[in-house]
Amino acid sequence: MPSLDQFKEFSFEIIQYAKQKGASDVAVDLSACSGKSVSVRNQNIENLENYEERSACIGVYLGKKHAKANCSLLCLDALKETADAALHIAHFSAEDSCAGLPDEADIVQHCVDLNLHHRQNITMENAIEMAMQTEKFALDYSDKIQNSEGANFSIHDGFFLSTHTHGFSQGFPYSRYSLSASVIAQENNTMQADFWFDSHCNL
Repeated sequence: MPSLDQFKEFSFEIIQYAKQKGASDVAVDLSACSGKSVSVRNQNIENLENYEERSACIGVYLGKKHAKANCSLLCLDALKETADAALHIAHFSAEDSCAGLPDEADIVQHCVDLNLHHRQNITMENAIEMAMQTEKFALDYSDKIQNSEGANFSIHDGFFLSTHTHGFSQGFPYSRYSLSASVIAQENNTMQADFWFDSHCNL
């Protein structure tokens, strides 16, 4: 996964590239995330997923004309093509008197660390165990619970960076751990399904 420093290099190069192509202002948002997801039902594994996601959003201004373009491949060639696409769209956009980046005097220079990143080395076996335990707890909670619609444990670990031409370039890493379960209760020949979930940045 690219580092935050690489993101900054990409952002500055793309801003310079778009400015050379005629943009009056440029905003670049880059993000990367990796994770795992496990779904189980009745103590059987239903789905295992490892994933990595990349995304870029490049916004350009031609005076009061504004347009954005997106891509999911974070390399300079792809980002330049995305900037070109945004510039092409902007040429055909109507002017908006309110379009523009924040004034430089209003831009924060020192962001508070919100303590959102708590990376854990979770193996797929660990993730399966968490999902299994979650479903078992839900099934054992009451003898009225007769069936399960499944349980899930997922992990997200990533970071993003936002940079633009009015002197702003800030980002931060984050993590998220989520558990959910859905079960079916039965009483007097009637059934009802419900679910619960929990999500935290620190496991």
